[in-house]
Amino acid sequence: MRSTNPDAPATPFEMEEYRIAETADALELQETADRRAQHARDANQRGDNYTLLTVLFASVLFFAGISTKFEGRRVQQALVGLAVVLTIVGIGFLLTFPVEI
Repeated sequence: MRSTNPDAPATPFEMEEYRIAETADALELQETADRRAQHARDANQRGDNYTLLTVLFASVLFFAGISTKFEGRRVQQALVGLAVVLTIVGIGFLLTFPVEI
């Protein structure tokens, strides 16, 4: 009884005899699952980044291609200039992506 022994646990579940052996395994597996989930989120974000770059470079091709359909020289130069700026921005983003071999 706790009233006679101040060092006694408050409940029986705090006693070493009531520890479930699988609890330690469950905690370890949960940590492994958390690490793998974070790795999956990182890989998903990397894939999203490359998809965004694909759309950006497709826009470059669109603006460069459509510039040939306009008669005005200024419109052609503006569209090609926009394509060049988007290309530089895309390459800049591409260079910041991590490289894993």
